[in-house]
Amino acid sequence: MEDEGIKSALELAMERVSKLPGLSAEEIARQREKEFRPLGEAIGHRYLEGILAAQELAPEAGRHEGDAGRIVRRGLVDSLSGAIGPENRAAAERALAGLLALAGKDEDGEAAAEWARLLGEYEERRAALAEEQAAGARKRLAKLGISGSAVVPVMERDEEYRRALEGVRREFEPALERLRSRLRREAEGAR
Repeated sequence: MEDEGIKSALELAMERVSKLPGLSAEEIARQREKEFRPLGEAIGHRYLEGILAAQELAPEAGRHEGDAGRIVRRGLVDSLSGAIGPENRAAAERALAGLLALAGKDEDGEAAAEWARLLGEYEERRAALAEEQAAGARKRLAKLGISGSAVVPVMERDEEYRRALEGVRREFEPALERLRSRLRREAEGAR
């Protein structure tokens, strides 16, 4: 039969694949990370949005076993720890509670006190910076002939203020990262 010499596209593809070298352990690990990490991140996002309760985090992450389970949990923990920052206080406090729940703790007075201290210092610096920058903005507006009690600069739109605020955030980042790292270690280590 003449058709015996003609191979299907599937047969040709299989021959080509069989000639390719196998994936290295590192490539396999990267592939597994790409496959399972988003599952953990999705659990974290659902929790931060209020769809899941803190008590549901460990069971949700525990649906996967072995290496896949560790990757899912790491994605979840990283998602929650990434939400700990001064920009969104409610999300940060929810993330802190979620990480403590994953670590098997109802509360951690030390972590909560450290978070409250950092947030208080940040808010104090932010408010002082906003007042200082607003005074400068009012002076610039006065030079243009715009003044009066109704003139209230919107600092969030002021580029100079945003740059200065970013500098304040960078100053607080090392302390925040130490807190995040500690919480990540505790949450990843607990099962």
